Amino acid sequence: MKFIFRKPISGKKRGRKIGFPTINLPLRKKDKIKRGVYLIKARIKDKIFFGVANVGEAKTFGEKEEKIELHLFDFKQKKIDFKIKVWFLKYLRKVKKFKNEKELKEAIKKDIKKAKKCLPELLKKLEK
Repeated sequence: MKFIFRKPISGKKRGRKIGFPTINLPLRKKDKIKRGVYLIKARIKDKIFFGVANVGEAKTFGEKEEKIELHLFDFKQKKIDFKIKVWFLKYLRKVKKFKNEKELKEAIKKDIKKAKKCLPELLKKLEK
C-alpha cells in the first residue's frame, strides 16, 4: 500500500475559509502518486485519522504548484509541528477545476460522503 511520511508545509488557509481545513504536504518528483482525490488514512504521532486528499494542483484557484492537501475527519489541531504518515487507500476522482468556491465546496462534500461510504468495507479488507 502506497504511503508517504513528511512534515507539513504552510498553505493559504483557503480550505479553512470554505469549511474544510487542510494539512498541506509537499509533493516530490519521486512520488509516484496518481493525481486526483483519495480516501486516505493518516497517522499523527500515535493517533489514526481518516480523510480525503487532493493530490496535484489547486486548479480552481489557478495554482500550478502541485502538493497534497489533506482534510482529516475529526481533526481539530491547528498547530502542525509534526510529521505525518499518509496511506492512499482509494482513488475517488480526477483533479478538476471548478467555476467557483461554491462548486468546489459541493464537490468536497460529495468526496467526503463517498469516502465515508466506502470506509467500512475498506477497513474490513485491511483487517484481513
